Amino acid sequence: MAEKNPAVYLADMVGACEKILRYCENRTVTEFIDDTLLFDAVLRNLTVLGEAAGRLDRPWTARYPDVPWGRHHGHSPSGRA
Repeated sequence: MAEKNPAVYLADMVGACEKILRYCENRTVTEFIDDTLLFDAVLRNLTVLGEAAGRLDRPWTARYPDVPWGRHHGHSPSGRA
């Protein structure tokens, strides 16, 4: 299977972040913790974010060493997958 253009994964990541920000806007930590629907929605989008980041290939992410891809990209802290 051919790899997708990184822009597709980046768009998924941005979309997930935008949803999380929108869902949590004007909410306190207590409201967030107490609202299971909100909590689950945020958790789902964090999963989308992590999965999209994990699909970016290593040569592409290596071009951006300032981004802490780490465990979000299936890398261990030592740099070994």
